[in-house]
Amino acid sequence: KTDVVQESAVQMLRTIVNGTHADERALKFAYDRLKSLMYTLQIVDVDEFTPLTIVADFVTIVATFHVKGFTLIKEPFDERLPGVYDPIIQLCCLDPSIAMSPVLKRFSSVVITSGTLSPIDL
Repeated sequence: KTDVVQESAVQMLRTIVNGTHADERALKFAYDRLKSLMYTLQIVDVDEFTPLTIVADFVTIVATFHVKGFTLIKEPFDERLPGVYDPIIQLCCLDPSIAMSPVLKRFSSVVITSGTLSPIDL
């Protein structure tokens, strides 16, 4: 049993805002503010704060891209180890025009390629 849940980025942002009582606009700068705080406090061993940095980065991305066209997929368990709680949260862009629009506006010619590489099943 994997209990995979899909919700919109807007729903996830509302959950974060309600749980933290933070201003939605301020969350867009969570990563930059954390980085500035760590610099001000002269923290040298930043690797110790990697989990906090990852959360701040994720919150910043969700707050920035909470528009229609993005969805979040939450998987509480890895399918290879179904009894071990190991959550994975993915932010997926369902509308590529959101990501491509700035590129297409900036350049007159764009070459788009695609490919998938995966390991060979032996």
